Parts: sequence; C-alpha cells; structure tokens
Amino acid sequence: MGSKMDYTIAIDNRKKTSNAWMRAAKKSGIPTAFIVDRSGTIQYIGSPLAEEFDSTLAKVMNGRYDPTKQKAAASVIA
Repeated sequence: MGSKMDYTIAIDNRKKTSNAWMRAAKKSGIPTAFIVDRSGTIQYIGSPLAEEFDSTLAKVMNGRYDPTKQKAAASVIA
C-alpha cells in the first residue's frame, strides 16, 4: 500500500516483544495497544478500537490521566 498506509508496521522475528509485552499482559491477539506515559509506565492495555482508547491516549499525552479514576469509572459501568 506504500504511501496510503498511515501507520507503522513492525516484525518481531525473535518474539522478544511478544514475550516481554503480550505474554506479560496475558494478551494473545491483535490489535492490542499499549499506552505508555512519559515516565515509562504502562497506562493502558487493550484494543486501539475500544471506545475509551482515544480519550485515554489524549489524557495520558496531556498528563491528565488518573488510573485510579479510570478504574472507579469502569467499575460503575460494569
């Protein structure tokens, strides 16, 4: 697709990323996204297609993400 692709493709030949991230997160399928904050802490693991992905990414990037509030909100919805 060349220039029509607006995303990055990577190959994990030796499965280092899979073992370090996917297995540790108990995820086996794609798409799976990890949002990592500026300090290197994983703030989100899940589908980039999920309803909360874009808002979570924006909050993390702006330094406004509070995982405690997110967990509380998720438990009210569930």
